[in-house]
Amino acid sequence: MELSFTTVPMHEGYEPFRNPPSLTKVMLFGGARGSCCDEAVVVWSATGEALGLASIAPEGEEGSGVPTIVGVYVLPKARKGRLGVNVGTALLRQTVQRCVERGFTQIHMDVLSTGMLHTVQGLPPELQEKLVLNTESVGAMDASADLD
Repeated sequence: MELSFTTVPMHEGYEPFRNPPSLTKVMLFGGARGSCCDEAVVVWSATGEALGLASIAPEGEEGSGVPTIVGVYVLPKARKGRLGVNVGTALLRQTVQRCVERGFTQIHMDVLSTGMLHTVQGLPPELQEKLVLNTESVGAMDASADLD
């Protein structure tokens, strides 16, 4: 499957994912987590369906001053290679590359699920080294991802 990517303002990027609502999307992009983000990277299928979204906060969460990838979300049907391609890894790769284009040398990211930990590990080493990972809460979102 061929994928394409767009970088858009966060409010535009989230729009295709607004409905149906889910606990996972609220946890990743709701409230302060979403409001600190200025851009979103969206991954699209060849047929024009939005498959995933990653949000970028140039000043970090809660004004930390550290560029952050706040949330990465992939539709359940596009996870775990179900479409013949690893959509999550492709989306995260594109998002890290976008952060580098913006001049961010170190990018903070909270890893909240074991699936995302595996996704990070699937990145090329040169992109992995750009990430400053907080893995204290790995697994915190595993159950909610299954409900999505």
